[in-house]
Amino acid sequence: MSTSFKTSMFGGFDRSDVIAYIEKTGREHEERVAALEVENETLRKENQTLENTQRVTQAQLLKMRDNEETCRRLRRQLADAEARNQELEQRCAQLKVQADEYESLKDHVAQIEISAHRRTEQFREEAVTQLRQLAARQREWCRTAQADYEQMNCQLLERLQQAEQTLRQPDMSSFRRMEEGLTALEKGLTAPEKAGE
Repeated sequence: MSTSFKTSMFGGFDRSDVIAYIEKTGREHEERVAALEVENETLRKENQTLENTQRVTQAQLLKMRDNEETCRRLRRQLADAEARNQELEQRCAQLKVQADEYESLKDHVAQIEISAHRRTEQFREEAVTQLRQLAARQREWCRTAQADYEQMNCQLLERLQQAEQTLRQPDMSSFRRMEEGLTALEKGLTAPEKAGE
């Protein structure tokens, strides 16, 4: 900045011009300093904002990195879960087949048990019927045998009574006739001997 000062009568620069210049320069300097301070404050605030933004950005970047790691971990977990789910689905299908086979076998066994129970009941009913018929036949046989026994007992009793009567009054005539026959025989045997003498 070039400034021309008026000269004084005695040589040198005019004092008022110098003072005015100094004052002007001071004001300009103060204005410039004030503007610089305002600009500096603005820049400081902008710098603070940028620092805050940088911190937030760094935090977000770290968070994004953490999120990326979390995302990768979750992807791995998801892949493991999908593989596990596939294994479980296959196992579930196998178990369903086994369950269906078990249900079929259980129904078959139930049918066998029902059939066996029915056959057992039928056999029991037939056995009970046969036992009742056998008991009836045995009862009839007992009645018939009892009647036959009573009749035979009466006949034996009657014969025993006849035998007792015979024993009480024995018929000795046959013995007497036998003795008479033997005596006659002896006489017949001795008669020829006497005739020969």
